[in-house]
Amino acid sequence: MKIFFSFLTFAFVLSVLLMSCSSKDPSSTQGRERMLDMVVSIEDELIINIPNPPRLCDDLETWKGYVQLEDCSLYVEIEGEGTPVVLLHGGPGSTHHAFHPHFSQASDSLKLIYYDQRGCGISQYTPDGTYTLYQSVEDLEKLRIALDINKWVVLGTGYGGTLAQAYAVKFPENLLGLVFVTSTFDGLPIDFAGSRQYEYISAEEMEKIREIHYSKNLNVQQKIFNAFVNGDWKRQHFYKPTREEIARSARYEWNHDKMYRNDFFNSIQTLDFQDVFSKCPIPVLIIDGKWTLSWDESKPQAFQICFKDAKLVILDEAGNDPSRDAPEKFFAELRGFANGLGDVPEAEIAAWDRSKVRIEKGFGNSIPIENVSHEVTYIAARLAPPDFDTWTFFWVAPKVDSHATFQYVVLKPNGDEYFRRTSSLKPGQKIRSDFIKGKIGDDPKVFYNQYVTVQFVVNMGKIKFPEDMRFRFEFGNTVVGAELQ
Repeated sequence: MKIFFSFLTFAFVLSVLLMSCSSKDPSSTQGRERMLDMVVSIEDELIINIPNPPRLCDDLETWKGYVQLEDCSLYVEIEGEGTPVVLLHGGPGSTHHAFHPHFSQASDSLKLIYYDQRGCGISQYTPDGTYTLYQSVEDLEKLRIALDINKWVVLGTGYGGTLAQAYAVKFPENLLGLVFVTSTFDGLPIDFAGSRQYEYISAEEMEKIREIHYSKNLNVQQKIFNAFVNGDWKRQHFYKPTREEIARSARYEWNHDKMYRNDFFNSIQTLDFQDVFSKCPIPVLIIDGKWTLSWDESKPQAFQICFKDAKLVILDEAGNDPSRDAPEKFFAELRGFANGLGDVPEAEIAAWDRSKVRIEKGFGNSIPIENVSHEVTYIAARLAPPDFDTWTFFWVAPKVDSHATFQYVVLKPNGDEYFRRTSSLKPGQKIRSDFIKGKIGDDPKVFYNQYVTVQFVVNMGKIKFPEDMRFRFEFGNTVVGAELQ
């Protein structure tokens, strides 16, 4: 393994070693590598036989079992006593294992409910393979009833924050409070200024990570493990995880049904929470990491503005998972918030107007043909290659009417719809739309040796792309230009 670093004096190295060896606290941050250090570490070869550590759940003193809902069985763990807090994992497509073992620190005063959402982890998958946000909201409420919990705190991480918001809109009377941890902001009036995910990853690491993701000889778990040990961990963590932690993450924290993510991205595309939570009476705690690289530094404050009287906590030495990077401060905030809550007055909940929000049972609606005011179509300049598992198209967000619904549609060679997404983007923003076999989009073989067409539509006004926009496709390692039709 090639490791590039500045050689330190012998005395300093010795002192660091002594401190790390003498530390009795396994969560101690002393001497741990940070993403800010930008140490470059490249493996000489791909690791096929990744470590196989046991699930952390196996050693935890929790109640474990399955809870049968009407049409689905959810895997659940319950730990601790006190104010009930249900934990919504992110993704979409992660699992409850991402909360282990650090959340056990809060079990001294909180009743923690871990579960795998339908179609994820070791919960039951839907026979027809269809998953929606509406379905997940209903599952969460049915779980509350099955566990005989009167009211609870709902904590969502990443995408779990979007699920928590949708649950709050439909079942506010059953909430004590909401906690958003590095939450996504689908449907909220927040301008996405771009991510910082690759600012601390070197060119050498990026080349290696790209090679790993395009490899046809690795399964998903092997790709996650190999990418992380070659620097991809810097996108998610402030402190470098151990190889055992990376292996656990790869094996147990990213398991879901084949089309789960594709379904959910379609399901949430029409969400509109504009001005809804500014009058929400439910107490809100927002925790974000200063080094959450999924977005820029302005996002936490922009997120806070959307919620009435929300408390915002930004942890200085934390990334996408502040509960793991800064546990002492994180759990102090969580305990203080959850244990200080009381019932929200019924009159305040009744007065909260959320009537405009529609959480569709299906995947939302396409813009009817008769309502399309303008469309712009791009087609690949040449045939796609005969074999690939991932593909991407790169574009720049156009200027559209501020009240318009803007969508892009990927068309199959026969003209049928392959994928549709509603977007609310900042004009001029550079976008990459990724499609991954089994995750986002149907099987890509429909495009093998075929032309790919992408259509942009709007229901009001015109679509104005930058004159110098260069639209292009990438099919695996093959780059293909595009022509305006």
